[in-house]
Amino acid sequence: MSNKFTAIVAATAISMSFCLAAAAADTLPPKVAERALEAHILIVNSRATIAKWVQAPPGERGSDMGRLRTVWKGTKIYLPIIATGFKPSESGRLNLAAELEIVSPDGKATAVKKCCSAIRGDPRSPGVAVLNPVIDMIFDTDDPPGTYTVRVTVTDGASSATASETFLVQAAAAAAKEPTQQNEIDPPPAPAGASNPSRIDKDARDCLGLSNKTEIIKCSEKFLRR
Repeated sequence: MSNKFTAIVAATAISMSFCLAAAAADTLPPKVAERALEAHILIVNSRATIAKWVQAPPGERGSDMGRLRTVWKGTKIYLPIIATGFKPSESGRLNLAAELEIVSPDGKATAVKKCCSAIRGDPRSPGVAVLNPVIDMIFDTDDPPGTYTVRVTVTDGASSATASETFLVQAAAAAAKEPTQQNEIDPPPAPAGASNPSRIDKDARDCLGLSNKTEIIKCSEKFLRR
């Protein structure tokens, strides 16, 4: 066999190998980009709102959904920490842990190390894990009003993710002050069947403050003639 023939056969074999490799590559499914770990911190006033966020489509979980922007003193709020985009182990077990930091309007920070964790995802929504315990808190009269910041760091043992949100804390009295003043100006109507004293009755009662019975009778007569 000549060297020329041998070279032609080898070149043909190499060409066929490239063609087969290209054909195999065309039949392989495209690689799916791995999701990165994401952290979320909500500000809600009920556990039902947490469930609503968890069960919502991913595209609807942003913006202000599940995030109160104004909190009144004396009202209990929840700060659930939620992870998405995590990669479970081969056994399906998770290794999620979080740290929480709350910064008050005066810049004072309170950190809660290893505040909560999760070893499994939420059964209501695949790919979502609510870390437990869920932190709850109530701002009292001694807490300064103003803008608070909550920051969270979630780790799965291999990577970490952070998130932060802000909300305004206001005194509860501010919400009740205006209706109280309005009621003083325009008192509510009397219930059905109840007597509603007229201005004449109120003026007649003023006569009772006079010094003697004669003056009281004389004062009240002008109202009886109306």
